[in-house]
Amino acid sequence: MTMPPAIAGAAVLALLVSLARAQDPAANNEDGLSQELEAAFREFSKEAADSRRDQATKAVEKRADALARELKLDPAAKARLAEHYPRLVEATQAAWQDRFQEWLRPILARSADQTGTLEGWDAESMARNPSEVWARPDRTEAWREALEEVLNEVQMARYQADEKERTRKARQQIQEFLEAGDHWVRNSLAPILDSEITQLQRLSALEEERIKRLKAAAESVMGAIVEAWSRKAEALMLEMDDEMRAQRIRNRRFVRLDPSAPESAPKEHRIWREALAEVLTEEERKTIERLRNEFRDRRTQALAMVLVETLDPFLGLTRDQRSRMQALFAPPLLDLPGHYFVPPRPEAYYSVSPEQLFGKVSELEEEQLRAVLDDTKGR
Repeated sequence: MTMPPAIAGAAVLALLVSLARAQDPAANNEDGLSQELEAAFREFSKEAADSRRDQATKAVEKRADALARELKLDPAAKARLAEHYPRLVEATQAAWQDRFQEWLRPILARSADQTGTLEGWDAESMARNPSEVWARPDRTEAWREALEEVLNEVQMARYQADEKERTRKARQQIQEFLEAGDHWVRNSLAPILDSEITQLQRLSALEEERIKRLKAAAESVMGAIVEAWSRKAEALMLEMDDEMRAQRIRNRRFVRLDPSAPESAPKEHRIWREALAEVLTEEERKTIERLRNEFRDRRTQALAMVLVETLDPFLGLTRDQRSRMQALFAPPLLDLPGHYFVPPRPEAYYSVSPEQLFGKVSELEEEQLRAVLDDTKGR
């Protein structure tokens, strides 16, 4: 059965959109999730939050009971505080759901099969992961409003003083813990920086003296990344309740450092950019940039070839059409995330997402596709 040329471009565009699983690629959010998938993810998060509502209720009651003991609240004050329980539970649930989404959204966005990944998750099971997701009732706006209504001036001053002292002790405890984790973070970063220097050595002839200068700059970059990690880890651990924080410290569960995050890349740091400007000559920088661009071009051609081979069974393309379609597909793929275009680091990997690739080329104009599927296609 042949396909009339007049409708070939539209049919192929529809096929590309179908393979991309996105009716409107431009409507995808900044994480690369389609509107449909974003809605499904939010519903999944709500289901997970609902499955642990009883935990939020217990957390509210536990914190309120502790407050009543510490400040020796009378029965009337306890009763007024209890009136706020429903709002406190809802606020705690909302905070938990936000953190739950922060945890899983990057994982879903990087998945090669986003829809399949989301469908494979069990909301109730994943909601029982306290090491990654937590929420404290006393860190919500609803808690602050409840205390302003229930406590008198003296009680509020006592509460604030106690909280300040608890925070001081917690910060000291956290800092001692994070100092022990400094070595762990540096070991995670070392392969990234070593790989960057190795690439530069491979792309240009660097003598030992210049390599030493780059290694010194890499050490400074590592220090900056470790410092940023430490600040983030401290803020997260201060949000944990005392029991969870103590358990994490006891089990030596450090806050995760994502080696693939943009802030872990040397080029994102001014120290590294300045070092390259000083160590490399202008000609060397141009040569390295040219070689990296050539690598990007080869990678996009390879990815475009994969897409053409995927479409060919549906379309029965000629050799010339396969070549022309590959050339048409390659330019949009240059807009893929950066990790597609760098040589893999030691022991590092990433998934190639067919949905993401087809999503890029599905933005092509119908006329461009029709030009490839010329009248020889209809014979």
